[in-house]
Amino acid sequence: MMQPKKKWLRADEARRMLRGSSCDLMHLREAGKLRFEKQGNAFFYAADDVEREAAKRGAAISGGSKDGAQQRQIWNKQISS
Repeated sequence: MMQPKKKWLRADEARRMLRGSSCDLMHLREAGKLRFEKQGNAFFYAADDVEREAAKRGAAISGGSKDGAQQRQIWNKQISS
């Protein structure tokens, strides 16, 4: 039996899917690219928004050979566009 698709993801799930940091999530939130809800101190992100952003960054995040500085430059460039 298939499980229903989640509507909201915890921040750690979103970070894992995007292969980013909590700071990256904050920038995407502030840029209006991720819908979110805050409950107490926890942030929850719309699963479809996270999937869309992960697909956009697919080429950038799939290559495991990039070091942290290169990855951060890619993220900053993509977030600002």
